[in-house]
Amino acid sequence: HRREGDLQLSPSYSGTRGDIFEQRLSELEKLDDKNDPSVVQAMCSESLTKIFTFLPLLGFILRSTNVRNSFEVYGPTLRLARCLLGNQTELLVSSEWNYSPFVFRPFNELPNVVLIGLPACESQNPLLLPLAGHELGHSIWREKYLGDQLAAKLRSSVESEFKRRENDFKKLFPSATSPNDPNAAINLFYLRVLSQTTNLVLSRCEETFCDFVGIRLFAEGYLHAFGYLLAPGVSGPRSLLYPCMTDRIINMITAGSAFNAQLPPNFKQWFIADQLPVTITNDTVFISEVSDLAMGSLTSDLIDAVRQHIPKTIPDRSQREIDKVYNSFELVVPAAGIDGIANVINAGWKAYNNEDLWRSTPEVFEKRREVLCDLILKNFEILEIEEIMRTK
Repeated sequence: HRREGDLQLSPSYSGTRGDIFEQRLSELEKLDDKNDPSVVQAMCSESLTKIFTFLPLLGFILRSTNVRNSFEVYGPTLRLARCLLGNQTELLVSSEWNYSPFVFRPFNELPNVVLIGLPACESQNPLLLPLAGHELGHSIWREKYLGDQLAAKLRSSVESEFKRRENDFKKLFPSATSPNDPNAAINLFYLRVLSQTTNLVLSRCEETFCDFVGIRLFAEGYLHAFGYLLAPGVSGPRSLLYPCMTDRIINMITAGSAFNAQLPPNFKQWFIADQLPVTITNDTVFISEVSDLAMGSLTSDLIDAVRQHIPKTIPDRSQREIDKVYNSFELVVPAAGIDGIANVINAGWKAYNNEDLWRSTPEVFEKRREVLCDLILKNFEILEIEEIMRTK
């Protein structure tokens, strides 16, 4: 079950794996008293930076080999990643002591490698796999340069909000030219505020796009997994890099309708509204409010971007397939001949939310969550075997 061999890096890569440190050590060992002290310090500083950069990554890779991880999800997730990002993509799924899933930003030393971390306490819970869809969305966003593609419309949306709230803008940024002034585009103070706001909207657009990718890939499975992990929301101030939770849920509902996801009952009521930090200044409050409004005008563009960049070869949600898997789960057996992991996941959530499932079989019912997780993982293994048989 060890996955050390899954990360196969091309021999053409330079400075990968331990080579980074071996080369660095070799360079340091060549230094002596004849070298300029400033050069020695610079090389030592650069080596220390490499250690700070790569030690967390090495720990992440090591944890990916832990047998507590659900290795059954690897094959289907790798195929999904390659379908989205290309056949050259390599994948590493590991556990992490962050409660929210995350993806490592790209490393030049590991091109085409996607590294996804899932909460260690849920490492054997395949029902949370849809959250990896959000993390894959970040890779699509960067791979396709979607921020650059949306930049012009995003900037225009921000400027429209500035003009609509001109009086507030002038009070909060007296050094900046009025947004309705024809010379605003060359005023440095105005451009600084515009850049700060645009970057904030860009971050929120990326997070929203990634939510939409998760919904397109896993339909209501993403909504259930998101609620399982994050509802009702943490207390304390929100991160300004994300949309406010109220807007985020509304956007998910909109995307759910666009991608044929079955909305969980009372989904909107699962979450509480989050608040801005009490310590932020009025000008930052204004920028955040404008960012939320500008973000709202781009929702349809983000849905269109998901449609454009998710290949049609990735099957849509199928109620027939979901019912087929669920009916097998009722018999405590996995299903065969299923089209796509999303339908397995959604059948799993349907079973999870049926509190009477297996009640007539006490020995199964008392371990219902463990049994359900095992069934889903076994179904992933069947999907993997069937895929291997198809490609032979």
